[in-house]
Amino acid sequence: MQSLTFLSLCALVSVSWAVQCWQCNSGAPGQDKCAATQVTDLDPKWKKDCGKLRDGEYANKPAKGCRKIEQYVGKESQVIRECAYSGEEVDGLKKTGNTGIQLYYYQCKGEGCNSSTLTSALTAFSVIAVALGLRY
Repeated sequence: MQSLTFLSLCALVSVSWAVQCWQCNSGAPGQDKCAATQVTDLDPKWKKDCGKLRDGEYANKPAKGCRKIEQYVGKESQVIRECAYSGEEVDGLKKTGNTGIQLYYYQCKGEGCNSSTLTSALTAFSVIAVALGLRY
């Protein structure tokens, strides 16, 4: 019975292991609210699992976090939220381009700048493992 419970628990954790991020672009039609400062103002349909990339240097690798890019070109601004497959955690890293172009990068691994179920899955696994340990 214990082994069956443990296998069920492992299956549950592996399913919820995928990173979820808000994936939208405020410059795209119907996605202007992607620029919202509160995550609660984002459309729930934009919160999606990050799949593995099919091509390029990071092909078949899972996402390592979520990214938000604030892009300013002259007086126009745009916010892009996406899955991150490279890079480290940053909070407002500024990059400049040609005259009048500025980018600010935000990247995180947990809940917050976008969203991730990884932290909550590990927490749930820990709580269940402790509870099972106390029962047997």
